[in-house]
Amino acid sequence: MAKKKSNPSQRTSTSHNDRTDAPSTYYNGDQPNPHLRAFVEGHLAEKPYNPDTDDYDITPGVGSITTSKRTPIYGLHAYDSKNPPDALAAYIRHFTSAGDLVLDPFVGSGMTALASLLAGRKCVAIDASPLATHVTATCCVPLSPDALLREAERVAQRSEISTGHLYRTKCAKCDGDATIHSTVYSQTYKCRRSLDRVALYDALAVQRGFRVRIYAAVSCGSWRPGRFASGGTG
Repeated sequence: MAKKKSNPSQRTSTSHNDRTDAPSTYYNGDQPNPHLRAFVEGHLAEKPYNPDTDDYDITPGVGSITTSKRTPIYGLHAYDSKNPPDALAAYIRHFTSAGDLVLDPFVGSGMTALASLLAGRKCVAIDASPLATHVTATCCVPLSPDALLREAERVAQRSEISTGHLYRTKCAKCDGDATIHSTVYSQTYKCRRSLDRVALYDALAVQRGFRVRIYAAVSCGSWRPGRFASGGTG
């Protein structure tokens, strides 16, 4: 929506916590969203716009923007052409006024919608992809951190019951029960002294100048020097 001249009596502010609950169904396929007209009409009733009288005199330059992709919000999920929401919020604050309505017809990762809420604006976010509408709704709907933690713990417990047996194994050193948390693929080497095949990841390498001496494990917790020949991966 166009940016008006400053008028304190007409300015409103919306925040992430002020928005009402969104409808339970966000994706409508190729059908019109049944809630869109009422939402836009409600916004116009709250903040009317007249193109004949409302002035929009905004300089195009936003200035320098410093941002980072190493934030919890940005790292929440991956999406092509995703932009940090704080950078988008800088543009939104510059080109719109508080309470204005922002339209993103190709919302994708949902960062424009989130940036609009963080900047005190409203947003109509549209996308043909059900994945895009899902991640956008997930990012924008208010959620209690405690409720999120409880739900994550519940999912982890259910996953342990249904698939936990797939990750149980025996420890290669002590033969005790163990759980696989990650898997490392490493080259293996055959020791010419002990004839044991050792994973490079488990070997101890000591660098002395430009030379590297590799020590191979011959038993649990013990090491001895050895020479190795390449033996593939494992």
